Amino acid sequence: MHSARSLVVLCCLFGMRALFAADAVPAEPGDVPAVQAVDAEAAADPEEQARRSREISDALERFENNVATLEGELGPYDVSLAEVLLDYARYQSELGQHSEAVELLERALNITRISHGLNSSEQVDVLKVLIDAHMAAQNWALADDRAHLVFYLQKRLHAPDSREYVSALLAYGQFKLQVIGGNLLSRSALVSLRDIENLQELYTEVLYPKVDSDLPAGGEPPRLLDGRERYELLYARALADFQLADFAMRSVPLGLDRPVERYVSEFVCQDVVGQNGQVAQRCGTVRRENPAFRDWEMQRQMYSDRIRYAVQSLEQSVNAAQAVLDENPKLISGENGMVPARMEELRALQQRTERDYRRSRMNW
Repeated sequence: MHSARSLVVLCCLFGMRALFAADAVPAEPGDVPAVQAVDAEAAADPEEQARRSREISDALERFENNVATLEGELGPYDVSLAEVLLDYARYQSELGQHSEAVELLERALNITRISHGLNSSEQVDVLKVLIDAHMAAQNWALADDRAHLVFYLQKRLHAPDSREYVSALLAYGQFKLQVIGGNLLSRSALVSLRDIENLQELYTEVLYPKVDSDLPAGGEPPRLLDGRERYELLYARALADFQLADFAMRSVPLGLDRPVERYVSEFVCQDVVGQNGQVAQRCGTVRRENPAFRDWEMQRQMYSDRIRYAVQSLEQSVNAAQAVLDENPKLISGENGMVPARMEELRALQQRTERDYRRSRMNW
């Protein structure tokens, strides 16, 4: 026999999920979302529009009533409430009410962290939905913060050689390149470049782990990546290499390509005491090192090293990805030709980068 607590939770969840399923039918790839399709029909028919508005209003009222019932029966921090809030937030997102969805998801996240702990795995699913809601609302800074938190949790929960960590790294890298490539955080070029370099380091740590020669007795060496994992990581790293090279070449400060004279001539006057003890002024031209030369040289070297490294790293990543495919021909024949198309994409990016590097005035 179910307890009163269980019956309340089951009834609320069943009612809300049935409502959610009816109002937001999952769409097949390429289909128009259900809510949008209904709204399009309603826009052409005033009566249909009014009916749809009443349905949405009634649905939202039932969601709110169910949430209030759970809060009254179980308290505002019961873990069961988080699941209900998650369904409610998904419904709000379907309606395009992203700000409202974010508020509900933040409540669900707080309840989950209180119930399971600050480093619990249970909050990852809530965070992923929250990131999508922030992105839909174009709250890129908040989405970035939550993406960092998801990756931080995955690093704590999974070993660097685990499949779970590899999947988390690939998702994190895809998000970061989207944000950096579109400059969605409006950060300086230097900060963006450092973010890409940090991402490259994360890929390198997984692709080429350091072997510990002093493994403890009974300790196991790191798990070897399979062919698909290595290819996916190399593909992701190549995209980061391209982004770094492209960003670095486009963000070179104006005037850094023009040489700065190492020495400058200055007309200098100084007081000189003659043999008779009289002070006289003697003037002349003196050749001195240009104080701006050192700063120019350091900046030029920094950008030169970064651009050259990115171009070379891109070439290495593309060649390494091709080598993995040569060793694993089954990868090429699968996924409806997606892998060959990706390699063509990488080759095109590599050719574009090398062309831009040759044409660049910063070709050192």
